[in-house]
Formats: sequence, structure tokens, C-alpha cells
Amino acid sequence: MVVATGCDLDPRADPTVPIPPTPSAPTDGAPVGQGDPGEDADLELLDEVRREVGSTLALVEAARDRHASLRRSLRPLAVVHRVHARELAAAGRDAEGADGAARRLPRDPARTLARVRTREERLQRELTAAAVQARSGGFARLLGSLAASVAQNLAALPSGPTA
Repeated sequence: MVVATGCDLDPRADPTVPIPPTPSAPTDGAPVGQGDPGEDADLELLDEVRREVGSTLALVEAARDRHASLRRSLRPLAVVHRVHARELAAAGRDAEGADGAARRLPRDPARTLARVRTREERLQRELTAAAVQARSGGFARLLGSLAASVAQNLAALPSGPTA
């Protein structure tokens, strides 16, 4: 299991980048969204990443709940996504909940595992793209680390359900 640790997940924590106002507490009296466009972009990117990680976690947990044969093999992914979600939440912005895909899982564990794998691959691509888009170097490194963590766990994921 690979977990990105030791990183400050707040894109505002890069010492070379001024701290943007949070949605609840603008620091310069300006309305939120009217600060530095790069800072606002990173905060929007943070929100998107948090939604994607949360949605993926919900799918993995639902798959584990529905299929006992997947619990063990999906556990590392669930742990990694929980850690990532918790760290991203520490950045201080609310994320939306799961997207409902977890409620429509196939009855067949192999098809469910294939759906999880597809979702994990999508998350990895989105994290990689987000790392390229990030304005803050520290935030970009963090997103790259999260993408690498997902890639490593995907590499270790079995091709089919295990007993």
C-alpha cells in the first residue's frame, strides 16, 4: 500500500505563493474569487480534486460492502483514499459528497472490480492533469504524489476477486 504522507496538501502552503483568501474569510476585504487568478484557480482545483477523491472512495467502499470477495483486495485503495480525503479536507474547504455511482454496482464481483479499476484509472489521470494545471509548485508536487500513489495501488490490484 502506498500513501502520500509528509506533504502539506493546502495549495496555499507554498511559501513562495501568497496565501489567498478562503471562501469564509477574505483577508483584503475583496469578495472571494476576485483575488489572484492563480490562487483562485488552485482553490477551484482543490475542490475538484476533493470531489473526485471522495467519489472514488465512495465507490471503493460500496464495492467492499457489496462483495466480500473484494474486501481484502480493495482495502489498500480504501485506506489511501481515506488518507487523501482527510488531508485534502484539512485545506479547509467543503467538498460535495459521492456521485451515486456506488449505488449501481454490478452483482458480479469481477464486473464491480473492473468498474473500480476504471474509476481509479480516471482518478489517476485527473490527478496528473491537475498537477500540471496547479499554479503552486507545492500543490503540483502534492497532486503528482497523489497520482503516483493511486498508480502504485492500481499496479498491485489483482485482476479478479480473491477469496
